[in-house]
Parts: sequence; C-alpha cells; structure tokens
Amino acid sequence: MRRSHKYWKNKKVLYVRPWPFFGFVAPTLVRYRAYPWVLQNVYNVFPEQRYFGLYQFVTPYLMIKNPDLIATIAINDVETFPCHRTKIDPESDPIYAKLLFSMKAGEQWKESREILKLALSGNKLKNSFRLMQECSKDFVNYFSKEGTVEVELKDVSAKFANDVIAAVFGYKCNSLENPSNDFYLTTKYVTEFHFLRAIKFFLYKLSPRMMKFFKFSLVDNRTRLFFHRLIQKNRLSQNSLNFSKRPCSENFNEDCFLVKNNNGKLENSDDDILAQAIQFLFFDFKTISTVLLFAMYEISQNIKVQEKLICEIDKVRKEVSYESLAGIEYLDMVVAETLRKWPPTITTDRKSEKPFTIEPTKPWEETQKFDAETLCLIPIFALHRDPKYFPNPDVFDPERFNAQNKKHIKPFTYIPFGVGARNCVGSEFALIQIKIFLFNLLSRFRLVKSDKSKDVITLSKTVFRLVPEGRVWIKFEPRRNEV
Repeated sequence: MRRSHKYWKNKKVLYVRPWPFFGFVAPTLVRYRAYPWVLQNVYNVFPEQRYFGLYQFVTPYLMIKNPDLIATIAINDVETFPCHRTKIDPESDPIYAKLLFSMKAGEQWKESREILKLALSGNKLKNSFRLMQECSKDFVNYFSKEGTVEVELKDVSAKFANDVIAAVFGYKCNSLENPSNDFYLTTKYVTEFHFLRAIKFFLYKLSPRMMKFFKFSLVDNRTRLFFHRLIQKNRLSQNSLNFSKRPCSENFNEDCFLVKNNNGKLENSDDDILAQAIQFLFFDFKTISTVLLFAMYEISQNIKVQEKLICEIDKVRKEVSYESLAGIEYLDMVVAETLRKWPPTITTDRKSEKPFTIEPTKPWEETQKFDAETLCLIPIFALHRDPKYFPNPDVFDPERFNAQNKKHIKPFTYIPFGVGARNCVGSEFALIQIKIFLFNLLSRFRLVKSDKSKDVITLSKTVFRLVPEGRVWIKFEPRRNEV
C-alpha cells in the first residue's frame, strides 16, 4: 500500500495526499461526506493546475481538469486512450465483460456500439416515441384521479423509467397501479447496489486477480434467468411473469441484440443479448430516473422557471409530436440545466494504451511523461460546478443554455453524457423520455413545494452515485381551470 501511494511522488507529479489505503474516497467510505462533494473538494485543491495525481484506494489516477486536455484525451488522441478502465475478467464474468463500458476497443466493440446506436436513434427513436407518450400519459392520468397529491420523487421517477424501458422491450407494467410487477422488482434489484453487489465491486477494484481466482460474477443467476426469459419472449407463457405481454411492433429486441457470427451473418448470441439488455436497463434507468427526480425538484423550487416552461408547453397544447417536442426551446434549456447541475454520471475515465506526454502551457509546468496504462479521471460533476465556466454554479438557471449564452460555453466543460467515442450511446433516447414526461406532467399539473420539502437536497453518503439522502417530496397541483 505504501509503495503504491508513492507512485505520483516518484513521478514528480503534484498530487493530493491520500488517506491510508482508501485514497481520496475515504470521506465517503466512512459516511462523512457524499461522493460528489468529495470529488468537488479534491478538484478544487489545486485551482490553477490542469492536471494532478490522486489515489482511489491504492490505484493512482490522473485527474484531468483542463477542457483542452479533456479534448486531447477523448477526441484528438483517442488511439492512445481508447478504453475505460476494465478489470472484469471474461472467464469469471462473461456477461459483464460484454458490456460496452467494459469492452476493449476493437471490432466487436464497434459492432456492438453501432447496433445499439442504430436501435436508439433516427426512425427507431421516432417509433419508440409512441410508447413513451403512452407511458407518460398513464402516469399523468393516474394522478389526475385525485386533487392535489403529494408524491415522493424517487418513487415516481423510478417507476416511470421502468415502465418506458419495459414498454420498449414489449411489455406494459403500469408500476403505479401494480408496484409489485416482476419487471419493476427486477429493475430495482439489478440497478440497486445492495450489500453483496457493493462488496463484489469493491473487491474487483481492490483485487481483480482474487475475483478471477474465485470466479465471482457481478451478474447473478436471478438476473440471468429474468433477462433470458424477457428477451426470448416467444417462449414465455402468459402467466410466467407478473406483467402483461404485448407485441413489440418496433422490434427493439431484434434491432438491439444482433451480433455477427464467424461467417459475418447477424444472429442472436445468448451472452451478447443478456449483456446488451442489462446495459440498456441499467444505464437508461439510472439516467432517466436521476434526471427526472432533480428536474421535478428544481422546477418546484423555481416558480419563475416553472411559469415560463408552462407557458411554452401550453403553446403546443394538448398533443405533442416527436417534431413539435424538439421545438420547445425552453424545455430543452430546463433539461440541459438539470444535466449541468445534477449530471447522472459523476465521472468518466480513460486508460492509456501506450506512453504519452503532456507538454507545458504555463510558466510553472514542465514536460511530463506518463506510462502506458495510466488511468485518467474526468470529473464531470466538478467541471459542471466550476464557477470559471458556469458563474453561480449552485443557482438553477436555464438561461445559461439559451441560443445566445450557450455559444459562450467553453467546449468540454459541459459533458453530462460523457465525451468522445465512449460517450453515452443512448443519450438522445433518454432525453426524449425526460422531455415527454415533463411535457405531459406540466400540461396538467403545477409542481409545488411540500411541507416535507427541503430547500436544499442532501446527497447520500452511502453510495458513489448522485442519489438524494432520504425521501424527496413535492405536490402535484391540478391545473383544471387553465387547460
């Protein structure tokens, strides 16, 4: 441990002094401070540095603060930095190793990404729009049965995200009416970091060799069984799962989960199907539920923002199309500012495949050479809250993204879905879901502070994700006299 924590000192690179064994993540591990704030504090240790060293446990990382350096690593020099850090051994976990995030750059990664990208954009996205619209209307109609209703945002956003994903897979859940349906329960199980899964991830970070030796898998048998039954829907009986089956006219399963065999023909592979399904569920669910939660909270807290957004939505009136939704400029601005202040992905990383050099641009810098397999950390959350790039970063201000102001946002300081070839392939798919939900919700309701509401959200100190601590309450107040 002591030898590992001398890595940056021996390289003569400025670094943040690590906590013994835990490195910079110690405050979160002892539940003293939420990880996003720990990251921001570390980011601010050296205000004028473009990069510096730090340690996650005993692993050295190079934090990249400078937007131009981020562009070099993620765009200009992508051959040197083609991959994320991956320590999942295919022999111990063949499913997790096939996730796009975990795969090394190469033909298989390119083919898998292209297939998923085609299934989540263009005409396929337009075809899925009807399903998203149907799910959002189901939610609004459910709450319209009563007057003003108090809702818990974690619960509402998670159930909507679940139902849209289920619909795209070919199933209708209606998780508000039936919260015990199998799809929702499995989604919660797959996407939550329960104790055993957290321990496995910790051990993979700490000792990949040990995980390989014991063949510990991050994808357990319950998850495997569920998704095999889900994807092979033609083999399911009507009573085998606790949600109603319906045809998936968009053929999403077939579009997303095709891989090439040795003869170059497209075919279904069980492991590839399972990996793509888990990846789609985990990342899409996390993005949609997180952004919706914080968007509804911020709208309820900022009355002027809400009134302007409602005014823009009312111009479209009752029915919205794929094309007209894209034309609601202020809705775009509100969602963009939510992603700026509360990005669903806190950090991203890159791993160098070969040695590289960072040349000096400031008087105190020197030419610095780095080894192959250097890990670079890109702090998305901290970049989005750097006052050099976003003045008054704690203020929710959608006007940052109006037509005039967004021209002045420095490139690579706003990267809510990552950057470069390894950015989120389903970002457009997620954005449409978020916007269609907010459109239908604000067409019928105002979002009002609850007596249980907090003026400032407290982030959880127990997970390494952007999750509020405890419950987050607001009220849905009907707009009956206006619409």
